[in-house]
Amino acid sequence: MTAKAKTNIAGSLHAVIHKDAADWEPLSLREGGVPGSADNSVSLKVLKVKGRLKGDRAKAKATARLHTGDKDSRWLVISLYPKALERRRTHLEIRFRVFESFIEEAQAAAVTVTDRRPETPRVRDSFDLREEGTEYQEEQPGSGQFVVAELDPRPGASSVNSGRLETAEFADKELGFVNLSWSVKGVRAAGK
Repeated sequence: MTAKAKTNIAGSLHAVIHKDAADWEPLSLREGGVPGSADNSVSLKVLKVKGRLKGDRAKAKATARLHTGDKDSRWLVISLYPKALERRRTHLEIRFRVFESFIEEAQAAAVTVTDRRPETPRVRDSFDLREEGTEYQEEQPGSGQFVVAELDPRPGASSVNSGRLETAEFADKELGFVNLSWSVKGVRAAGK
């Protein structure tokens, strides 16, 4: 990586990623990639074929929300809504717990709405579903790696978040190994 690329990444991170985050289990976290180069897409059932990773790729809508957590922490939740999982009422979430400008925890989850009531057209993440009393279940991957190019948990229209989650292993056969990438401009604070 060139010095210029390192400078660009460092200027795109508005939260500190601990050096030991590269060794976190089950999902590691590191900075990397080129700011502005990611898109909103998901590859499901990824397999290695002739030395290359291939899967069922789908474009996705993405949103970013900031929710309050416990003890002065906040959760930056990036939700991806791939068309391929729409019928199952499933979306994927990337979650970063922020405490005093440090990323203290990183999670990923497949969230499926199990409530029998008709779905509203409004886009909601698991925090919203829990708050409004909508039944859902979630599955977290057993392994994977986050690579973050841009990270800005501050609410506002100018906040940009981009990165990817590589080889996240889900037990659900419809998901399997998942690769996804996100690029979201704007972070809405919860309740707004």
